[in-house]
Amino acid sequence: MGIYKRGAVYWARWTEDGGKRWQSLGTGDRREAERLFDELRAGGQLTMRSALSEWFEHQEARCKPRSIHLYRIVRKRFTAMWGELQPREVTTRVVEEAQETLLKLGRGPTTINHQIGIALGAIAWANERGLTDAEPPRWKRLKVRNGRARKYLTPTELHNLLKTAKKAQWKRLETVVMLSLYSGLRSDEIVWLTWADVDLEQGWLHVRSKKGWSPKSSTSERSIPIAKELAAHLSRLPDDGKWVAPQSPGKQWCRRHLGTQTRKLFRAAGVDDDGPHTLHRLRGTFATSVLRGGGDLESLREVLGHSVLSVTAGYLTATSDSKRRAIRGARFAS
Repeated sequence: MGIYKRGAVYWARWTEDGGKRWQSLGTGDRREAERLFDELRAGGQLTMRSALSEWFEHQEARCKPRSIHLYRIVRKRFTAMWGELQPREVTTRVVEEAQETLLKLGRGPTTINHQIGIALGAIAWANERGLTDAEPPRWKRLKVRNGRARKYLTPTELHNLLKTAKKAQWKRLETVVMLSLYSGLRSDEIVWLTWADVDLEQGWLHVRSKKGWSPKSSTSERSIPIAKELAAHLSRLPDDGKWVAPQSPGKQWCRRHLGTQTRKLFRAAGVDDDGPHTLHRLRGTFATSVLRGGGDLESLREVLGHSVLSVTAGYLTATSDSKRRAIRGARFAS
């Protein structure tokens, strides 16, 4: 048996039942690694620190950067809360305490449910591979307030948002807002959109893979017609040969920082809390506008880059509500 360093993390190596086994110790600190190694030699059980670390390394080689970013947050957060526990010690009560802690930190119920589900999935992963005989506990998800939150902005909210985005303080976000609102692009698609992807003469935006980034799925690689409002805006922008919506000239947005600034813009514009303060809500506004204008669901699916029609159909709810109101207000001859 022994420990060795692979990259920034120490690993333990030993022989068991005539075969060699390796286990990440989940730390770059040699003293901590030696302590964990001593636990293994003494027959110590797998800890959540090690389970989360091994699970993360398994996922890191198989998932896209966007998922890896989330998994890294989950590993760090639950290693801090559960790291010294054994998987069997993660009980329903422990999960409830984690929910209470995260609520106090200001995390939303949806985020908490999602991250706890991922963390408990690491226990299931370790169980499947014989690293532990424990199974994830039964737990109750937090209730999500306003689970059917409005996915689009009202005309007044949209007017205020566009007006605010033109102010000097928020000017760098104006193109981001226009691209999301008039083409339905996702935030990472906006971050990676270059002038080589824009054909103003023919009126198309092209979402395609490039070095360092690839779209969410194969159906996300697509071409989107440029609306006249967006074409007018893009034609006024300086073409620096690289990013269409940079944070500053020649500098690409960090997706996380863009999300933070977007939320601040929404609040500055006075957009209420009936829905998320994210660019995805502008994507929803785009989809709702297309359907209200008579667009068909299949064409919208292709424009949004959805893999299946059922996801696109989620935007039908808003238009269905307006149709119900219209019928209720109708007056028929008797």
